[in-house]
Amino acid sequence: MYIGILINEITKKAEDNKENKNGWARILSYEPQHVSQTDIDRYYKGFFKTIYEEHILLSRTKRISNIGENRPILIKLRKKNDSVNTNTGSEETIFVFYDAAGEDLKDPDVDRNLFNYLKMADAVIFLMDPDNFKEAIKTEANKVNASKNDFENPLNVLKLVTERLKKRFSGEDRIKIPLVIAFSKLDKFDSLFDENDVLNKKKESLHLEKMKYDDDYGKTIDRRVRELVSGWGFKGFSAYTDLYDNVKFSAFSALGNPPIDDTNILHPQPYRMDDAFFWVLSEMDDHMVDKC
Repeated sequence: MYIGILINEITKKAEDNKENKNGWARILSYEPQHVSQTDIDRYYKGFFKTIYEEHILLSRTKRISNIGENRPILIKLRKKNDSVNTNTGSEETIFVFYDAAGEDLKDPDVDRNLFNYLKMADAVIFLMDPDNFKEAIKTEANKVNASKNDFENPLNVLKLVTERLKKRFSGEDRIKIPLVIAFSKLDKFDSLFDENDVLNKKKESLHLEKMKYDDDYGKTIDRRVRELVSGWGFKGFSAYTDLYDNVKFSAFSALGNPPIDDTNILHPQPYRMDDAFFWVLSEMDDHMVDKC
């Protein structure tokens, strides 16, 4: 769901909200574009039609039968002509939305394909489903010996991604690109957040309000999500995060509300989608989003 809804947030909000004070277009110094008609068609058939027209919950990521099926969807952010940063950075940046079932990473061809993208990445947003995550914690707490190849466990997927990035930065003491660990389904936990909590769905994003990435606000979200994860009983992220120069925790809701049932959803009303995305952009070398 995240991929389908974030792509819509990037492209549609930037297109429709140019005069809206909360529009993403007024924060981004880059114009979003689909890279090819193939990407447009795959996004519409694989995500947009199901989510926004049929209002149907996307099923779990399907296993792939051949590597050719696993081409990610690409979105290009091209620098605006009136950008204030015309003398810095590249003219365009490609966002790669790589969606694969965890079990497929046991396939050497899929693993190799993923590594080819990681070799070129300037940043990584790693999605964490809290349901799968909490089940993984329970497995560890009960000392159940899950297989090292158990890629249903999101911690094993994070471990694999980190190992591939360590290989890329083998001559360095740390991995030199920013990592976001972003937890989905934030709406499931809204009853835990009082009206002053930074994760309360009714609180407006300061990034959007200020038209910049607000660093203090982003750090507050980071601390709050770490507290939430610690409350679930897991304290082992340092085994992964200590290997990176720069790590942020974030959380979001792609749907905005729980599904109606196992199949149907309300029209998406996403929130906190901006935090991880804008942080990554603000940390990249060409500072695609201003920071305050």
